[in-house]
Amino acid sequence: MKRRDEFIKVLGEGYKSRPLDMETYRYKWHKGVFIIRADFDKKGILKGEKKISRGFSGSNR
Repeated sequence: MKRRDEFIKVLGEGYKSRPLDMETYRYKWHKGVFIIRADFDKKGILKGEKKISRGFSGSNR
C-alpha cells in the first residue's frame, strides 16, 4: 500500500494539490519532461497514479 508520504519523500516538496471530491485529493509533480499525477484518499493512501510525457514541439528555429 503506497502512501502520500512516500511520494513526497521520493518526488520532493515541489507539488501542487487540489481536492477532487470530498474523499480524494490530487497531487501533481513536474519532473523534467514528465508530469506525475497521483490521487490519494483522506488518509493518504494511494488510489491511482499516472505518468504523463509532455513531449516537445520540435520547432527550435
